[in-house]
Amino acid sequence: DLTNGCHVLEDETGAPVDIASLRGKLVALYFSASWCPPCRSFSPQLAQFAQRHASDLVVVFVSCDHSQMSMETFVKGKGFLRVRFDTTVRQALMAAYKEVQFICKDADYIHAYSDYARGAAFLL
Repeated sequence: DLTNGCHVLEDETGAPVDIASLRGKLVALYFSASWCPPCRSFSPQLAQFAQRHASDLVVVFVSCDHSQMSMETFVKGKGFLRVRFDTTVRQALMAAYKEVQFICKDADYIHAYSDYARGAAFLL
């Protein structure tokens, strides 16, 4: 158990989020960073998509930023849940995922490698 009994998810205000509240939803892990130009372009689009599909989809932001303040500034106002910056869970997730994966609504599968976005699966 990576969580060791502690809350690893939080909302954008920093309030803890119970993982059990995600049951029944598609959970998209979004690995991104404020210093990444493609991420800065894509994040607002993902936030709009997630907002339109909020009844079925939850985006969980996994920060690849260098500081908690950078992470908080980057995700502010996007409505993403986030993995707490100061947990070993964040580092374990970053180490475990090595590629970006998108599943498109027309069933086409796009596969791309990235150094800054370590992996995610989205139903778009």
